[in-house]
Amino acid sequence: MRHYHGTPAAVGRARGKVLVMRSDTQAAGYAPGLPARERAHLERAILHAVQELRDLAGGVDREAADILEFQCALLDDPDFIAEAWHAVEAGLSAPVAWRQALDAEITDYRAGGGALSARADDVADLMLRVERHLFGAGTPHDILDKASGVILIADLLTPSRLLEFEPGAIGGIATVGGSPASHVCLLARARAIPMIVGCGALIRAIEDGSEVVLDANLGSLVAGSADELAPFPRSWEHQSAVDKDAERRQVEPAITRDGIRIGIHVNLDNSRLLRSLDVTPFDGVGLVRTEFLFNDGVLPDEDRQYDAYREILKWAAGRPVTVRLLDAGGDKPVVGLTVPGEANPFLGLRGIRLFQIRPEVFRTQMRALARAAAHGNLKAMVPMVTVPRELSEVRQGFVEAVAELESKGVACRMPPLGMMVEVPSAALMAAEFDTEFFSVGTNDLAQYVLAAARDEHRLNVLVGEGNRAVARLIELVVEAGRRKQVEVSVCGDMASQAEQTGLLLRAGVRNLSLAPASVASVKQAVRDWTDKVVADE
Repeated sequence: MRHYHGTPAAVGRARGKVLVMRSDTQAAGYAPGLPARERAHLERAILHAVQELRDLAGGVDREAADILEFQCALLDDPDFIAEAWHAVEAGLSAPVAWRQALDAEITDYRAGGGALSARADDVADLMLRVERHLFGAGTPHDILDKASGVILIADLLTPSRLLEFEPGAIGGIATVGGSPASHVCLLARARAIPMIVGCGALIRAIEDGSEVVLDANLGSLVAGSADELAPFPRSWEHQSAVDKDAERRQVEPAITRDGIRIGIHVNLDNSRLLRSLDVTPFDGVGLVRTEFLFNDGVLPDEDRQYDAYREILKWAAGRPVTVRLLDAGGDKPVVGLTVPGEANPFLGLRGIRLFQIRPEVFRTQMRALARAAAHGNLKAMVPMVTVPRELSEVRQGFVEAVAELESKGVACRMPPLGMMVEVPSAALMAAEFDTEFFSVGTNDLAQYVLAAARDEHRLNVLVGEGNRAVARLIELVVEAGRRKQVEVSVCGDMASQAEQTGLLLRAGVRNLSLAPASVASVKQAVRDWTDKVVADE
């Protein structure tokens, strides 16, 4: 047997035959012509690609359609494809001009990291789709037609290629590179397709049609004969029974073996989740990422934001809802707001640092939050806080927003104000902040502590080994919270990983805010956990 390891991107287990997805296109036999002919050829290929994407978008859910519509918008944007036209006019063939132009775009997106890397995969998707039409390949229907419960292995699996497969055609996915934050991983999770990424080049040795088992819960892929792989499904049966029991009990409180009640809250990326998500398993909303209101290039007005926050409060049914102020910049650029061309966006004007240059955007959000707070248990949280002065300035901004609303007779309330702990300085100086609660954002905290980009799969082992250093900083925040008698929670990816639950509980964390899909496994990890030192507190 041959064992391969990657990073879990969408949980689940599967066994099946391998289907190797080739991402390269064949240029053999392509005869370039004059610039006018090459331009016309590229225009036709782009039109065919746009039509394919729109046809796909018409048959998928809203989340998937948003990704495809973003790709269509890129192909419709003259600025996006301008470099390709210039290269054609300079005498390059359509395929060379297209790849050269989009390789430059992909490089720029990858340099941004995080969510920008997800956009890089979207651009790569477009590049390959148009290339297939340039070379007359079109959509590989022979591959789509023979797929039935297969385990896809690919260097790069793009969102639109995944969506071309019929439901049930794919049993699991393993890729050479990639990030769990990519759009194709998001789609795999939404479709309950087990997936691991960052397996490395060794998986290219797995042959088409060979038998493999994929355990995306553990991040493992095993190739071997039928006899060698026979024990795996039997061992999964017991684990599946455990998983089903955890699913059944997810509505119950999370209580450790020592009787310690752990608060389990949910992270919300957008209000669309509310239509399909049951609030019952959660003690509240630990993080509302308000960037979803700013992602269409138009800054939302006060009323639109107020309505969105009211909707979430209504769904929470009296439970606490913690809304994070706009956290733009870094891997979350906002057109018309964030500063373009920064040498390192992760160390630049992001989060609350933008308050200094665009205060009116944040004051609008503060007024909307103060109005919504009059109708429910709403708390406001400040992102990317580095020094106490920043939090004090935001608090003063809220005081002024409330005074302005009250002078106009508008119902409002000063929401409790807390802070994200993402910057090491904030963890080290936690006791000095005038805050009503702390929420540790482990994604950025780990990135800054370990000097390792969180979406760089080649550093996954290093990041895993460094989690203890992150936990020590969390302990400092927990101790500051105890002295100040304020709540401390964790809302980063560590909170969603059941294998990290014990580490966080040992650090003294008593509130976790996590992805909806992780509630059952994390609650079970809490129930299984005991620590004599903590139990004696």
